Amino acid sequence: MKKIGKRVSVIFCGLFLVIGSLNCNVFAGPPESPVELYDFLGRSCHRVAQAIYGWGGGWDPNGGVETTQLIDPVSPERQAFYQQNASATVGMQYTFGLRAQCMDCSGLTANICRSTWPQSDWGQILGPQRMGSHRIGPSLEADGWGQVCPHGTAAPAPGDLAFTETAGHIAIVVACCSDGSVVLLESTPPRIALRGTPSTSGRRASEAAALSEEFMARYHPGDCEQFRGWETQTLWLVNNPWMDDHPQVRDTLSLFCHHKAINEYALFKFNQRVVTDRTGLRRMDPREVMERVVTWWAAQRGEALDH
Repeated sequence: MKKIGKRVSVIFCGLFLVIGSLNCNVFAGPPESPVELYDFLGRSCHRVAQAIYGWGGGWDPNGGVETTQLIDPVSPERQAFYQQNASATVGMQYTFGLRAQCMDCSGLTANICRSTWPQSDWGQILGPQRMGSHRIGPSLEADGWGQVCPHGTAAPAPGDLAFTETAGHIAIVVACCSDGSVVLLESTPPRIALRGTPSTSGRRASEAAALSEEFMARYHPGDCEQFRGWETQTLWLVNNPWMDDHPQVRDTLSLFCHHKAINEYALFKFNQRVVTDRTGLRRMDPREVMERVVTWWAAQRGEALDH
């Protein structure tokens, strides 16, 4: 009887350990209750002009998404660094030593997700083997958050994550225009900003480009003035003979300056158990979408904007 009792105890202990391990991993899957799309995009757009781009910013040096900033991915330290050094840091886009002061494209996207769903186990969802612009979407898909659509296979919608299928870039789709261009929230050199993609026909002067420039100038005039002419300077770097020996740097800078049309990006689409659209943003005109999400933070605080 004693042996049987010991065996039963061992079995129960084993079951307890298995159940315990399952409970530890439960938050790697999709959250129990969905987030409203308006809040997800509003929270995202609140990051505009609050941090400088820096490769590796937002990721822990030891691998995986940062765990120190639990609520707001744009920390006071990053905001202060932006205010004090923005004009002097053009060209620092490949500096790894400023992770804590800067934010790169994948770091921004991962940290926005983490601050939107703080109860989820982001140390597991986007751990050391899952970090990178081209891995975030597939990692979320593997854990049941939504679906990855290869480039050119699905129409974009507000709230999608748009990413290059090899290491390169990731951004959040904010609004979609009639010429096939989209407004993206992204961290690219030199800072976090709203930018428009070319139209699907390749026209750079697209509806989304005009819309994003209008809203950046209206709500972030100081930022626009501070970085005026930056793309011209970067285009000079792209065409510099030094780049002949550094093709990866040239390709990345070219991507940031010229942007791909949205049909060249893969898309990650959150499922309805994760993101709902009761506000109806996806049925709205792109200008109305922008008006709502860009002023989200003021609406949360009950503030009136004069713009």
